[in-house]
Amino acid sequence: MNSGLPCSLNRFAGQKGLPWWAILYLPFGLLLVLFRVLMAGIFALLAAAVPLPSWKNRIYKLTLLTSGLRVKKTGEVKNTGLPSVLVYNHVSLADALVIASIENTTIIAADPSANESSFNKHFFGAVIKSFDRHILIINNLRTLLRDIQEWKKSPSPRILCVAPEGTIADGRGLFRFEKFFFSFDTDVIPVALRVNPAFSFNIHPLGASHAVNMFWVFAMPYVTVEMDIMETARRHDNETPSEFAERVRVSIANHVGAAPTEFSHADKVRGKFALKLYKLSSRKT
Repeated sequence: MNSGLPCSLNRFAGQKGLPWWAILYLPFGLLLVLFRVLMAGIFALLAAAVPLPSWKNRIYKLTLLTSGLRVKKTGEVKNTGLPSVLVYNHVSLADALVIASIENTTIIAADPSANESSFNKHFFGAVIKSFDRHILIINNLRTLLRDIQEWKKSPSPRILCVAPEGTIADGRGLFRFEKFFFSFDTDVIPVALRVNPAFSFNIHPLGASHAVNMFWVFAMPYVTVEMDIMETARRHDNETPSEFAERVRVSIANHVGAAPTEFSHADKVRGKFALKLYKLSSRKT
């Protein structure tokens, strides 16, 4: 089955199951995940007790290091004191942890009750908040619009950080960007992400559960994430939000060497359903 989506069907190229080396590695990977969850909790409690922002930032960098996330950042985000939106291509479930390494940010996240990654968002959301990073949970459009209005009126607004694809791609292509966050009269800061696990495999294959995907991210000895902060963009006169979103998407896609595909988040949802039907029909034959 070839979905055509920018998503890999199998975690390990050419194999439906686990290769022999992955089976042997699993016990060590499990211990590594348990250790990292424990350390993240300890560092979060420590950060919550530390009043100085500079110390919180140092502890957060240590948390990322012990989590196995090696962040290579180029460029800096200039905080102008005005409302601005930071947009990034979605490459892994750990993206929010990486983006939260930028100070004075608010991470936009979907309602955890809306998908199976509830534990991930609750736990890692609590970790992020303990380091004085904020998370804005999208429950519905009405509350989102209210929160956006309050954000715009704030005398010192935080940088809103969002993955406008609304779903994870595999790095070969980008899904279409939702235009909503490009409709504000604010600066937009594009950030290009690339993810490279220690072992060669697909972190987020189509149809795999969030829990399993998160396990493989943190079971690796390390995962290198390249974060390139690009030049700030602003909507041109007579440019629609859709056109602005596409311009920013193409610039990020070109930067990471990926294709700006015509697929959307909804297409991926349909692709998952089709994959389930395909697997069920294959079992019957």
